[in-house]
Amino acid sequence: MKTSVFSTSLTALGLRDAISTAASAGFDAIEVGCFSPHLTLDVAEERTGEVHGWLEAADLAVSALSLSTGYTDERDAAWQRSVDETLRYLRLCGRFGATVLKTMPGTPSSREATERQWGRFRRAMEVIVPVARKEGALIVIENHLGHLSDSIETSER
Repeated sequence: MKTSVFSTSLTALGLRDAISTAASAGFDAIEVGCFSPHLTLDVAEERTGEVHGWLEAADLAVSALSLSTGYTDERDAAWQRSVDETLRYLRLCGRFGATVLKTMPGTPSSREATERQWGRFRRAMEVIVPVARKEGALIVIENHLGHLSDSIETSER
């Protein structure tokens, strides 16, 4: 069995220290949060080698890259930013040895969501899933209260 820790539990630390701390605590891997102070897009794209070196030095694998995006926003520009961010991280997964990109579907809860919001989520997946396949990555949609995926039934939808 292998163990992994989500870097969100280490947000008091920068990414380098979070990696070192996770390794020192005996974890085999780290789920890296794609947010500050951890793996922002700038860090992921411009400092890949440096981050990879920290992981290698700590003998720590990346179990997943984890986004906090959503695909239900009614504003077209915000929806597009979320999709674009997801696509950029998908294309970076391989650089970090990650085969999983975890994300959230977006708010509101399934009970409050409109058909338009469900449709926006489906449309985002129509754009994202082919890129995930091409990159050899798995998209994982987190079950989360207050999001579309707040129950088993709605996660299956």
